[in-house]
Amino acid sequence: SVVVAAKEEHRQPAMSAAEYLVDQGKNVEILSDLFFAGSLLEPNTMESLYARLLSKGVKFTPITAVKKVEGDSVVVYNTFTRSENRIAKVDALVVSEPASADNRLYTELQGRVAEIHTIGERVAPRNVNRAMRDGGLVGLAL
Repeated sequence: SVVVAAKEEHRQPAMSAAEYLVDQGKNVEILSDLFFAGSLLEPNTMESLYARLLSKGVKFTPITAVKKVEGDSVVVYNTFTRSENRIAKVDALVVSEPASADNRLYTELQGRVAEIHTIGERVAPRNVNRAMRDGGLVGLAL
C-alpha cells in the first residue's frame, strides 16, 4: 500500500498524487492532520475529487499525522489525542507539504528584459482562483 500524508498542505497536490497512485493500481490511504484532506480546495473541485477518489477505493484518515517510519510500517498519531497507531506493509510514503514561492527565474531575468511580472505560486503559495486573479490583473495592466 501507499500512504499519502498531507502535512500542512490542504490543496490539490496530495489529492492528485493519491489519484495518480490509485490509477497505477496502488492501494492508497490519505492522511490529513485536519478534519479532512483538501480542506482549502475550491468546493466544486473538492466535490469532484472526493467522488473520484472514493469511487477508486482511496481511504481517507482525518486528524492523523506521521510520527515515524519503522521498516515497512508507518507510525501515525491522532492530532488531538496523540494516541498512536501503526499502518503496516507500506510500500511507499508520499509526504505533501505546503508550496513555497520560487522566483529565481524572475530574479534572474529582472533587468535583462523590458518587462517581467510574476503571478501565482511564483509570488507566494496560491490556489487556482488567486493565481487566475493575479494573471488577470497583469493582463489588464499590459
